[in-house]
Amino acid sequence: MINLSNIFLAPLTSSTASFIKIVGSGTGLGKTYSCILSLQKYITHHCTGNQKNILALFTAPQHNQISFPDSIVKKLEKLDTTILKVKPISSVALSNINADINAYYIVKTLFYKTDGKTNTLFNSLTKAAKFVDNGSTSTQKNSFEDTLKHITYEKKGIDNILVNIDKFSHIENLDTTDHDEQRYREEQQQNREEQQEKLEEKMKSLAQLLQLFLLNTYKNFYLYNKIEEVLSPKTLKEFRAITATFYPFLHYQISGESHALVGMTIAKLMTKHHVFTPKYHKKYNCLLWTVRTVSAEDLINDGSDFNINSREALLLSDDALNANDLQPNCRKLFDAEIHIYLDESDSAKAVITKSLHINLDDTGIFQASGALAKEAGNVLYNAEHKSLIELIPNNDLEAYSFLNVSAHSKQSRAA
Repeated sequence: MINLSNIFLAPLTSSTASFIKIVGSGTGLGKTYSCILSLQKYITHHCTGNQKNILALFTAPQHNQISFPDSIVKKLEKLDTTILKVKPISSVALSNINADINAYYIVKTLFYKTDGKTNTLFNSLTKAAKFVDNGSTSTQKNSFEDTLKHITYEKKGIDNILVNIDKFSHIENLDTTDHDEQRYREEQQQNREEQQEKLEEKMKSLAQLLQLFLLNTYKNFYLYNKIEEVLSPKTLKEFRAITATFYPFLHYQISGESHALVGMTIAKLMTKHHVFTPKYHKKYNCLLWTVRTVSAEDLINDGSDFNINSREALLLSDDALNANDLQPNCRKLFDAEIHIYLDESDSAKAVITKSLHINLDDTGIFQASGALAKEAGNVLYNAEHKSLIELIPNNDLEAYSFLNVSAHSKQSRAA
């Protein structure tokens, strides 16, 4: 395999700002291996022994295109790096019983044994939840233990509905020319539709309960700590692989690792994400961390209001108390260098250019394309190979200064 890591290292070692890295086409040359290797080299030589944090986002059009070499993963883990492969689970699919990965499937495989009884993980989580509930002074309507109980109730309800729906399979074979059988078939069809409606309601409820509990395992620091205490290392790793899929940035923020390599599809990256956000209370000289959802653009863009306000709060609170006792690691997201790797860049650019063509004046899209231009020269937006700069009227060029015009005289380094 050809070692291309130095090609990736060049801009890494010369840039002082976050940027988007293109992994161009060329099957079998070892691009993915080399870019992950370059990350390992960079952390080894530039981050060991200092306070620098790296958040590397590796994204591709399809989940099966995201693969990290085991040999490098082991070295990255030894370099204080958490590795997350985020499954492309959407909120819509989560409540759809026919989706490949849905709430019912996750609950059944995560919390239950093959005999239908709850497993060690579920029982340990219940123990942790009960302990935290008993020591809580909160007046919340449902305790953490209640949420877990409701998850089992909904799961059992879905089990029963699926059995009932299966009983209606015979109605398709009834003789529709017979008057009595036709009337019976219509009655059974109506009953099946009623069961389908109940199933949809149960699935929505289960999806909401599952996401709520998984969110609270990060959001509530006491529950987070108790889970770390009661689960075995192997079981904890399996559980956090699921929770990190739903909340990858919360996972990175609250984990003890300094760096993260996060793999997710482009579609997943462009959704809203939960993050711990700092808020400084001057009156009490107190820093409060709250969970909010932000877009990928706000998260990645150093100049977004979200990042500016968060960093101002952190500057004001250098000597402040940590009000809700969250680990100070939460701030590393706002200190981190962000490196974005776009694999299968032809397909990735197709998604970007489609949005660009439709939303020509969308500043956020121009900012992303500007970063691409700095790395690769011409950004081509359609089959005619027109460059991005041609889309902008001459009198508007100053408004898009990040599109380095001189870069367009160079040959593109991306296929």
